[in-house]
Amino acid sequence: MGAGVSVRIALDNPDRVYGLLLVRPAWLDGPMLAHRWFTTVARLMREHGPHGRDIMAASEAFRELRESSPDTADSLLRQFDAPQALELASRLEAMPIDFPIPDLAGLKSLAMRAHVIATDRDPIHPLALGRMLASALPNAAFQEVTSKSANLARHMEELRSAVAAWIGESISRNSGIINTR
Repeated sequence: MGAGVSVRIALDNPDRVYGLLLVRPAWLDGPMLAHRWFTTVARLMREHGPHGRDIMAASEAFRELRESSPDTADSLLRQFDAPQALELASRLEAMPIDFPIPDLAGLKSLAMRAHVIATDRDPIHPLALGRMLASALPNAAFQEVTSKSANLARHMEELRSAVAAWIGESISRNSGIINTR
């Protein structure tokens, strides 16, 4: 969930942030749109331990999620396999109802260059949210890349290419010197 955290750091320290490369934002100025998935996983972990995975996988809502976004579905199921999964449950409950940005209007104060990358078919990181973030930042570009659920290899290649291009442009704009103070 680094995109939201990065924006918050930029809001709190704009003079220390050269630019923002924001990949697949999950939430902005309110609870995560897909918070129900995280709270469901947390509840099933608490109530059923590792067997919660099977209960979730058998639900109709989860089968629909798997059809539309298999990568997201697999990611949610992997939460049950995490070391100390029960301790993870608390984070899964708290994280999606928090929000990193107090007010979208405040993003207009961020003058640094930004690039927002998003995909479709991802209910945790909605494409519309990426577009919204890019339009709220005054110097942002937006780029849609192939969804992980559609083609993981293509997604990774497009993402690597976008990141490399952004870094390369950042270095050339800064004459090869990046301020890391």
